[in-house]
Amino acid sequence: MRVGRYKAVLVVALLVGVAVSATPPNGSLKKATAAAEAGQLDKAYLLAKQEAEAHPQNQELRAASELLRARVVLTHLQSGRALADAGKHSEAAAQYRAALEIDPASADARAGLAAQYAAQYPAATSPKPIPIAMRVERAAPPINLLPKTRRQSFHFRTGLRHVIAQIASAYGLSALVANDVPNTNIHLDVTDATFAQAMTALRAVSGLSWIPLDTHTLYVGTEGELHDLQPFAQRTYYLPWVPSTADLQQISNVVRTMLGVQDITVASADQALVLRARPEQLDAVEKLLLDMRGQPGEVLLQVRIVELNATTSHALGVSIPSQFTMFALGPLLSQLQQSGGLSQNILNLFQQGGLNAVLNSGLLSPSALAGAQSLLPTLLKNPFVVFGGGATLMALSVPNLTASLNQSSNSTATLETALLRANSGQPAELQIGEKFPVINASFAPISLNPALEKIIGSNTFREPFPSFTFENIGLDAKVTPFVAANGNIRLQMDITASALTGATNNDIPIIGNRHLTTAVNLKDNDPVLVAGLLNRQEMRSLAGLPGLSALPGFGRLFSTENLQTGNDQLALIITPHLVRLPEHQSSATWLPSNFGSATGLRGAGNH
Repeated sequence: MRVGRYKAVLVVALLVGVAVSATPPNGSLKKATAAAEAGQLDKAYLLAKQEAEAHPQNQELRAASELLRARVVLTHLQSGRALADAGKHSEAAAQYRAALEIDPASADARAGLAAQYAAQYPAATSPKPIPIAMRVERAAPPINLLPKTRRQSFHFRTGLRHVIAQIASAYGLSALVANDVPNTNIHLDVTDATFAQAMTALRAVSGLSWIPLDTHTLYVGTEGELHDLQPFAQRTYYLPWVPSTADLQQISNVVRTMLGVQDITVASADQALVLRARPEQLDAVEKLLLDMRGQPGEVLLQVRIVELNATTSHALGVSIPSQFTMFALGPLLSQLQQSGGLSQNILNLFQQGGLNAVLNSGLLSPSALAGAQSLLPTLLKNPFVVFGGGATLMALSVPNLTASLNQSSNSTATLETALLRANSGQPAELQIGEKFPVINASFAPISLNPALEKIIGSNTFREPFPSFTFENIGLDAKVTPFVAANGNIRLQMDITASALTGATNNDIPIIGNRHLTTAVNLKDNDPVLVAGLLNRQEMRSLAGLPGLSALPGFGRLFSTENLQTGNDQLALIITPHLVRLPEHQSSATWLPSNFGSATGLRGAGNH
């Protein structure tokens, strides 16, 4: 079959990708790929499943096996439906049984197999449907006018009541006009118009509306009056296939929004909706509920999360000292006086920069050496300049000059893969991260009394446990698929990424959030890249001499620039794989009264 060949191409591409990534290459994967190329999808799935069970840690192989299983089941289901439509019930039953062997929990395969047995062995007797007249008697159809289909031209400069009567008569109808409609003169020019076009033009110039009383009579009046005269009916729809009251309420909201029916009562105990509206609205509701009765489509979502972090920093320039230390050498010279005649020689050496030779020569007494070493740590650390003389001999330390030429970069990449399975219209949620405790309130005594002092003094006081809540930190992705009848898939995505910023407010950590909401239409197996979560930080600092550091070009000789940049990007690659198409039952306007026992949806009502 052409469908089987198409699926085989997808399966081969999937298995080839896994086989290439496997190290070393695996023989079972090669056999699975060869089987898929030959169109033997069941054999390819069994080989891939065997290999996945042998290597449970290989997530890629496990994902490929799961996708292949869904593909094989879908292929059997589609083949079974095609054979059933062709009247080949035995062959269709074999396809459904093959699908059940691979996926015993498949509701579609069970329903399809049961339908084939019912078609092969019909019941001996089947209940006679109740005539449609009884159904019409309980809920009469809306009244439709039957005007003549010819086109007419009108040119009126007369009273409104006369215009209404002439237009109705031209199309084979009669008109009744409300008593409160004034007979004002109007100008109406219509050329080659149908009945609907003529009545639309009349409404535009007069502001009046109309309702049918029978197939050849209409009643013309104001909007408020006609609203009270509209024929209303009440009908109850029993929906036993709706699983919960919340879903029943959601269906009522859909009916209210799409069809404008406001008078809806949800009967949760009976799993029913009670509606009061015009008959044509009730028929539209019935058709809508029939379309919603079928099984929804099912999608397998393959989610790949890629997180990229990159940090770059560089420092360029010259650090010129801006602070100098100056101190008197009098205390040092007073200590050196204890060495007698060596003072002048030491002073000469000191003035010539030979201070280290003096300290290491052993000529100073221990007390003089200790005093000198305690006074000169700064002088020994950096170069110095000596000026003055005698009691005013001073030393000025000169810090070092530093040149910076440095660049560093760091990048990390994180990849995670997840598989999510969801029905059409039902959200699939993926949370990756951790829960972080955030303190809401803490307790402490604000005043001491004798009893509390006694407890504290005896070391039996226990501080009350603080109140806190857990906040989600990480990625929270909610994806809702909607499957159309032609196999197209619409994905509604609500993605939130949160992380600790490092800042606090009253010792409470601040959590940064990035939120993305979007929707996209895809075909089966088409990936979508969501890359809207991007965070970029840049920090620049400049240190140098005032004025000189701002010189163009030469400023780098008198300053140092530090630049740090950081990029944090989160990308999601979501690929939908269709597992099951939505089932749509045929819609009908009028149904027999035993319709509820056959399909689970019953309509009953009266005027």
